[in-house]
Amino acid sequence: MMVYKSFMNIECAFRRPSIGAPRLVGILILMSLTNLSIGADYRVVHCPQGCPISDAEDNRLIFRQTYALSYNTKNLAPAWVAYHMVAEGVGIATGLPRGIIVENVSESTLSAKEFANLEKRGSVRVQLAPLVNFAGTPYWLSSNYATNSVLMPSALASGAWAGLEWASRNLVARQGELYVIAGPIFKQDIDGNSSQLGSDYSFPDSYFKVVHTISGEVSYFLFEADLPVHVHHCERLATRKQIQEATGLMFMPRVGNVALETLDEKLGCL
Repeated sequence: MMVYKSFMNIECAFRRPSIGAPRLVGILILMSLTNLSIGADYRVVHCPQGCPISDAEDNRLIFRQTYALSYNTKNLAPAWVAYHMVAEGVGIATGLPRGIIVENVSESTLSAKEFANLEKRGSVRVQLAPLVNFAGTPYWLSSNYATNSVLMPSALASGAWAGLEWASRNLVARQGELYVIAGPIFKQDIDGNSSQLGSDYSFPDSYFKVVHTISGEVSYFLFEADLPVHVHHCERLATRKQIQEATGLMFMPRVGNVALETLDEKLGCL
């Protein structure tokens, strides 16, 4: 696993931030780790319980001010994106540009043209770390990077997925902050030529989202790609075991197998 050299938000695990320190941004440091799992002395601010762990060799870890992600160069999509939502960071994104930015991470990213061609096949480009969640910060533009984007059927994007986004922002408005981990799930590997104009691109089979708090409350969601638009996000509640088996990822490794309280009711799932 490679770590792309980028500005990262990290804070020493043994150091507690001061009360007056801003919550939107952690300590900004330029560094590179050969494997996130060995960075035990550091805590990525977007993953307070530890970022997802994977044995995949095709992933590149990228850390930005508003989120952390693991980009799979074989699937041409992020394996996961983790971010910290705070009430003061959520803003109005109506007038902000959403044009895709293709960064120089590797040659294995879809271009704006490729995204546009693939969207003609019934999908839309979705930002896993949504721009609106950071529209109140100076770093909203980072949501437009290609590595933060994934293709999703329009019915799901405007249905259960959008419903959970709304419920999460509503909860943040009430209690101040949340942590989110989201990503696509591919059942089969993508063909090596998939980056050429998307001709052989394989769409995700499903998508996941983990919503949790710093105190340990958590809810898991699993969305099939063909989910009808009328399905409510609460109908797609899942378990940690289901998500881990579907993705091959280990979530919140610092928690271990401790049973956690759920956020189901706070997210509108009575």
